[in-house]
Amino acid sequence: MALPRKVLLKKVSKLEAKELEKYKIDPLCLPDFDKLLDDVYIARRPTPTECFNRRDLIRIFNAIAKEIYGDSSECPTVVGFGSFVMDMYSTGSDLDLSINFGNPSVQFPREKKIQTLRKFAKKFYSLQRKGHVTSIQTIMSARVPIVKVIDYGTRIECDLSVENWDGILKSQLVHVISAIDDRFQKLSFLMKSWAKANGINSSKDRTLNSLSIISLVAFHLQTRQPPILPPFSVLFKDGTDPANVRKNVDSFLNYEKANEESLALLFVTLLIKVEDFTERSENVSRAVGVEEVKKIYDCIHRSIIGLLFFLDGKMPAPELKELLFGSVYVSTQESTDKNEATTSNSPTVHHPDQTKKMRLTQNSEKKTC
Repeated sequence: MALPRKVLLKKVSKLEAKELEKYKIDPLCLPDFDKLLDDVYIARRPTPTECFNRRDLIRIFNAIAKEIYGDSSECPTVVGFGSFVMDMYSTGSDLDLSINFGNPSVQFPREKKIQTLRKFAKKFYSLQRKGHVTSIQTIMSARVPIVKVIDYGTRIECDLSVENWDGILKSQLVHVISAIDDRFQKLSFLMKSWAKANGINSSKDRTLNSLSIISLVAFHLQTRQPPILPPFSVLFKDGTDPANVRKNVDSFLNYEKANEESLALLFVTLLIKVEDFTERSENVSRAVGVEEVKKIYDCIHRSIIGLLFFLDGKMPAPELKELLFGSVYVSTQESTDKNEATTSNSPTVHHPDQTKKMRLTQNSEKKTC
């Protein structure tokens, strides 16, 4: 049974104070860590060119859909969702795409989803022979069948599914709620980067997926004293249609003013909160593997110890950055040549006026470019 909100807030506050005392973390000593987080956030945020590349890929995938289906009423629309729509993506993030045929309330059979993906995969293989895409994977046995393909020009991996209305809705809701306080977007972005750098960000590997990380961040901000985000039950009181939620969000745009906690304090207290949860919970392994729970716990503990060394002057900032977030990307212009000469997973992002992405047939180039 869920605890009453006041009881939950009191328990969370008491737990946090106890853990801060255990680790001897003084919130007044966190300005240097706040600067470190800000540096990481700025370094990993995508450039306008990288944003353009993703928007242009969505345009090109829609052109591919027309190549496959023609201009008939059966031609689907390809839309983005996930981290790109939530504005929580970084330079190396995948681009999640959904191939939509119509009404989200109409059930689309799994067999038809697989047939659709096979049609797109066939087109991708044709483009691969021309050197426009690479690394095509068809994963039809997954709970959500997908096709993965990497655009050769930008090195962006695109994951296509069919009628992924649930993913689209959740992405839109997260983006709308982020307007209440930018710390929600920033903390989610940093926690996703931290999880990825430490290898604990994959539901396939039974660790944490992006939405579970964002949900933890939201819960953390909802249980601050005073709260930074309101309860979702209030935001969703008129349903989960994004337009209705946006209206409710508008009435909370000054909600966070009473809470002035820094990003550094929120990051540290979230690690503490999740560490205690993974240590005490008997049910967490239902969603996360038992061994993976230990991996997450060890990662959090290692991060906290590194932070303590940093605050005590025993670890330099670059070393803590590496421990928490791995190698931080250099600017796109500086890294392009290096990326092309190595097997790095970081994408090679080209300026829009350079080699175009996924050129279609000559006819489609004339029609869409």
